[in-house]
Parts: sequence; structure tokens; C-alpha cells
Amino acid sequence: MQDCMKKLWFGNLSVSITCFIFFVFILSPVKTFAFDFDKSEAKNVIDSYTNYEIINENQTYERVDDFSISETGNIAIATNSYVNFYNSNGEFLYGINIPTLSGAFAIEYTDITLEIYEIRTNRLVLLNSENAEIMEAIKIQKSTHNNAEIKKIEESFRPAYKKTTEYTYFLNSTLSEVSRVGSDGEKQIIYHMNDDANFGDFLSAIMIFFIAIVIITYKIISKIKTEHLQSKR
Repeated sequence: MQDCMKKLWFGNLSVSITCFIFFVFILSPVKTFAFDFDKSEAKNVIDSYTNYEIINENQTYERVDDFSISETGNIAIATNSYVNFYNSNGEFLYGINIPTLSGAFAIEYTDITLEIYEIRTNRLVLLNSENAEIMEAIKIQKSTHNNAEIKKIEESFRPAYKKTTEYTYFLNSTLSEVSRVGSDGEKQIIYHMNDDANFGDFLSAIMIFFIAIVIITYKIISKIKTEHLQSKR
């Protein structure tokens, strides 16, 4: 009887351990970073963030900051305030609203996680891309190794194209479209910035140009007047 109880106890223990391992290592997203930073002296800044929201609308009102293709062919396209996710067929799946990021950022997408590196602040954010939960957020400290990784990210930031085994992905020069071309030469548009937003950007640029002209002209006239008055004295 005692031997039977021992066998039963050890059997239950082995089942419990197996379940624990399965949950932790299989079901839970692993906190590993794609960007190769030395994080030994990184500062935890997760309190500066709140979990982002999943959205079901394909947001196409902003220019592209960066894009990333996972090993399974799924695509993440980041703009200033959103990240849109598409399946391997280029069909929109869902998005994540990310309003608290500061400035431009680079991304790496692995289907389960989305890694965001904020270029201006040197912050690295790891998201569960399936539910928008922030798993980790750290501020990268400057070092020889980290400086080299930052340079590598900046050089590959907003790439004109990326290649996979099946497609070549293109980001146009105005950062308004991500497309891909397969071996058959057929072009497929994955993301195209809304034309109304494009026109709005154009009007804003024209207004800024004219305001700059007015300011420069005013300064030139003021300088001429001042020099003219001084010459009369």
C-alpha cells in the first residue's frame, strides 16, 4: 500500500512539473530581444508606459516609420501612432495603438512579440503582439557594444527594400507605401497612406514654406531699414 502511494505521489508530481514547464516555456511568450543590446546596466522604465490597445481598423493616415517581416511571413508596419499587422497573404489582421512613443522608432516582429526601439530616447519596449501587453521596457545605456548596435539600427532604419525567400518588400521614398514583388513579378500593395492625408501633408509643407519666406523677407527688410537709418546718422 505504501509503495502504491509513493508511485501515485511521484506520478502526480511529474505531471505537475510537466504542466508547469509546458505553461512557462511553451504557452508564455519568451522575453528575448531581437536587437542585440547589452542590457546588464539597462534602466527599467516600464512604469512610464501603459498597455496599448488592440484595434480592428486598418490605420493608413500616417507615414511609415519602419516595417518588419516575421519568419512565417507575417508583416508588421509601424507608423507614428500605430502598428498594423498583416498575414502572409498581405491581408490586414489587427493593429495596436501606441500613442506614448517618442519620435521615430525601429521594430522587430516575431509573430508572438513586437520589439520597439525608440531612437530618440534609447528605450527598448517588448510587447506581446497578440494582446498588446507590455512585457518589458528598458532604457539602453551607452557603451561600445550598444553604440555599435544603435549605429546598425540607424543604418537599416526605414529600408528601401527587404528580401525574404518569397518576396522583395519595398518602402517608397515618401514613406507612404509598403509593397512587395514575388518571383512572378506581380506587385502587391500592403500599406498605402490615405490620399487625403497625403494631400494634407502637401498643404502643410506649402504653408510652412510660405511662412518661412515671409519671416526671411521680414528680417531682410528690417535689416535694410536699420542699416539705412544708421547711414543717415
